[in-house]
This record gives sequence, C-alpha cells and structure tokens, in this order.
Amino acid sequence: MAKTREYEQKGIRRSKAVKKAIQYCIGAGILAEYLKNHGSEVANMLLQEWKIEDARAVWEKEAEERSDRKWAPVVAGMAAEIEDKDAEIADMGAEIASKDAEIEDMGAEIASKDAEIALLRALLSSQNSE
Repeated sequence: MAKTREYEQKGIRRSKAVKKAIQYCIGAGILAEYLKNHGSEVANMLLQEWKIEDARAVWEKEAEERSDRKWAPVVAGMAAEIEDKDAEIADMGAEIASKDAEIEDMGAEIASKDAEIALLRALLSSQNSE
C-alpha cells in the first residue's frame, strides 16, 4: 500500500500504481510467491471500494467454508453412526413385534387352558353333587 501511495503521489493513476506496486514487491521479494500466484486478486481487491460490511460478509463466508470443510468428515461419520443406530432400532422393533406375537399366542393358550380348567371344575362339581 505504501508503494501504491508513493506511485500515486507521482501522478500515476491508482490502477497502474497498484500494478506497479505488485511488480515492485515481487521484484523485491516482498510476498513474492503469494503475489505471483494471487497478484490479480490482490489488485482487484485494492481497486474495489470496500465497505467494512462487505469485508465482514466475505470473512464470514470464508470462515463458514473453512468450517464446512473441517466438520464435513465429522458430520459424515455421525450420519453413518445414526444410520447404524436406526438399523439397530429397526431390528429391535422387529424383535419386539415378534415377542409381542409370542405373548399374544401365550395369552390365547392360557385362556384356552383356563376354559379347560373351568370345564373340568364344572364336571367335578356336578359329579360331587350327585
């Protein structure tokens, strides 16, 4: 930025001053590798008029993207665990339904035996009264 201002004070318009400052920094070894790779992005950013709200929105979006990349494997692992637990729950539900059917069958068998016992008692009672 200091170099850009220096060029502007010499009467060079801002867009050319920014480009010359980037070239100067590359030649002087100041952030050279970064500016070689991202010089056009830096120039575009310096030439745009930014409001703090715009910058904050960009920072928040970048932070969100970093966070998404960081947590995506964790979320995927949790989703797989949830699927496994859901399958276990479904299996347990089927087992419970099977046990419920067994209990109903046992209840019907008990009711049948109770009816048989009642009939036998009635027969005994009628024989004893004779």
